[in-house]
Amino acid sequence: MKMMTQHTKLQQTYKDKDLEKLDKEMIQEELSKLKAIREEFYSYLDANIPSKNIGYDFSNNPTLEACEVYERFFKLDYQSRKLGGFLYRTYLKED
Repeated sequence: MKMMTQHTKLQQTYKDKDLEKLDKEMIQEELSKLKAIREEFYSYLDANIPSKNIGYDFSNNPTLEACEVYERFFKLDYQSRKLGGFLYRTYLKED
């Protein structure tokens, strides 16, 4: 039996017009989450690596806690993949 995706469940619950509005709201919500996580990641870098004109100055070899960097990057990567998967399933995949 084919697993029912979130989008399929929503299609059964809402009319097409309502689904389109809901899809837009979900995308906006996920984009907001992505933006917040990205800002948090860059705030961490800003607090721990000196900046130089238009980027970070790595010339003094700043040391960052690898586990903390990975945790922050993973959140950013996960949210990007989550949003990308939702957009693909909703708008690009042929039924």
